[in-house]
Amino acid sequence: MKFILCIFSILIFINCYSQNSILSSFSGKPYHYLKLAEKAKTLGDTYSAIYYYEKYLDIKSNNIKIQNKLAHQYFISKNYSESAKLFFQIYNSNTKKNQTALFYYALSQKMSGNYDNAIKYFNECKKSKLDKKLKKLHKIEIEGCSFAISSIHNPKDVEVIHLDSLINHAHIDFSPFFVNDSTIIYATLITNKANEYSIYDSVSFPLSKLYFAYKYDSVWKKGDLLPEIINSKYKNTGNGTFSPDYQRFYFTLCEKNWQNKTICSIYISYYENDKWQKPKKLNKDINNPNYTSTQPTVGTSYNPDLEIIYFSSDRPDGRGGMDLWYTIYNKKKNTFIQPKNLGSKINTFGNEITPVYNNTTKTLYFSSDGKPGMGAYDIFKSTGELKSWISVKNLGYPLNSNVDDIYYVINKNQNEGFIVSNRKDSYILTNEYCCYDIFSFSYLNSEQIAIRGELHSEIDSTLEKYLNKGIEYRDSSIKNKNKYLNNAIVSLYLSDIELNDSIYITSDTTDNTGKYFFYVERDQDYKLIIHDKENYKGQISVSTKNISSEKDAEINLAPVKIDVLPEDPLIIKNIYYEFNKSELADEAKSTLDSTLVQLLENMSDIIIEISSHTDNIGDEDYNMKLSEERAKNVVEYLISKGIYKNRLVHKGYGETMPIAPNTNPDGTDNPENRKRNRRTEFRIIGIKQSITFN
Repeated sequence: MKFILCIFSILIFINCYSQNSILSSFSGKPYHYLKLAEKAKTLGDTYSAIYYYEKYLDIKSNNIKIQNKLAHQYFISKNYSESAKLFFQIYNSNTKKNQTALFYYALSQKMSGNYDNAIKYFNECKKSKLDKKLKKLHKIEIEGCSFAISSIHNPKDVEVIHLDSLINHAHIDFSPFFVNDSTIIYATLITNKANEYSIYDSVSFPLSKLYFAYKYDSVWKKGDLLPEIINSKYKNTGNGTFSPDYQRFYFTLCEKNWQNKTICSIYISYYENDKWQKPKKLNKDINNPNYTSTQPTVGTSYNPDLEIIYFSSDRPDGRGGMDLWYTIYNKKKNTFIQPKNLGSKINTFGNEITPVYNNTTKTLYFSSDGKPGMGAYDIFKSTGELKSWISVKNLGYPLNSNVDDIYYVINKNQNEGFIVSNRKDSYILTNEYCCYDIFSFSYLNSEQIAIRGELHSEIDSTLEKYLNKGIEYRDSSIKNKNKYLNNAIVSLYLSDIELNDSIYITSDTTDNTGKYFFYVERDQDYKLIIHDKENYKGQISVSTKNISSEKDAEINLAPVKIDVLPEDPLIIKNIYYEFNKSELADEAKSTLDSTLVQLLENMSDIIIEISSHTDNIGDEDYNMKLSEERAKNVVEYLISKGIYKNRLVHKGYGETMPIAPNTNPDGTDNPENRKRNRRTEFRIIGIKQSITFN
């Protein structure tokens, strides 16, 4: 018996067949058609099931039960016009008014883009008479239709173009990803015909393989196959992606198991000795032999030795059908951890598939049929990593359509990329929505917004009060010098104001003119956290929600003045010493009381170094010891006034750091300058308890 191969699901490569001809010995009796239809349905052979159900109903047209089975097969095959007709006929054919048939009629209307009609019949559908799954979907589908109407009336400023036959074929084309701006790798099953294959000879089935594609004069053209070591001779190959350092290639191989269930597994090939090595199947923790693991995408980690592999799987302990999971690869140990679920912000009771992680923006793009959307699968995005995610958003029209939209990938400039869809422009074999093609998209106005800012340094206001009131800079020109805050860290966080949550994105360090810079996305709220030497210095809120696409994509923030503590030594005036003496005079103690004691009480977190100095009269070693005694006496006096000793460090520098010549130009003694050199200074060397931002 011969069948037509029609692979329509890029989720797990489900093979569907349609009968091309009836055997001459076939009797044509209704129960024979029904038996073959049920067998085809069990095998997942949707097109053959449709053919035999139709043949059965040609003879027994009033069998509601079989009509319902045929309608569902139409729906599964994405023939929404036929499923709508038949579901509506079933609904009106009896007095009980089958609510499930009405629900699927409304759903078929939605998938055909008839949103107003879909809302009307969803609202007429009695939720109480639906099964548990459809009850969950009822509200979501109405919200999705409303969102679709609004999104079509307010489209995103993006152009979506169907790639021609140089890339796409009548069978599936999928999983594009960028190697660079002019090179992609994608998977395809290259045939434009519904060829016949024996159901008993699966070896002869055509298989999907990974190909290069190159951009020539703005046109994408298919290139060579990836090496045979990657493309399997016996399994469907797809969903390839590189690690960030291009030393590992992850991809998926899929085949039927003994139960006729398609199982996909993730493989890895290492680049060693200037060539790609034989792929290895990831361990059983990741590739459970009874479940599918597929569509890997790789994210970076704070630790350069670790990388995060996100993937889709129907493994146990998920929230729905296909969920998104992650595992962490340790490059040094060559190990993968037990997979973990991304959690309820991402996963639903439905299916989440085709994750693509953008390391620059820490954005996860994925498709879901369990969130309100325009079609069956819509593309969503969320910012975060591992199990921490915020701001899940639908990408809207025209990136999403009334049917399936999956595999969102974008280039480094964040202005061009690809999606995969079975929308009307796709090449088809059967009905208008049967098959998946690759579409390019380009933002007519950049989705990136540049944030520029500048930090100026300003002496801490508490310390400022004491300058010229008993405390002064060693170099008086420092105070009036125009300074920028360089080497400060400005960290970018994406904010979810409604949830009072935020996610760290990246950091920049200010240059010698105090400048910092970020690229951010439109329609978001951000905050910038400023740190100077690990100390929290404040934050700035920035929103890109009110920036229209017509405006220049740049935000120039006003300069911000940041209180800083000087690194330069400060002199405590009038703390001088008699020649060859280390004791503090009463006048010096009074000066300390009105200056340094008060400063330390008002700035209770600073740690200071007290340093004393001598002139050059006498032995150098003796002067060093004398200066240490002088500094120690100051520290002991401060402790006696209630200052904690762990905030104080004393240091003697002897005659090694004069601030004025000890002699006149003619070599004679300069007593006034030597008096200036016999001084006490302090320098702020740390903070007792840093303030951190969580």
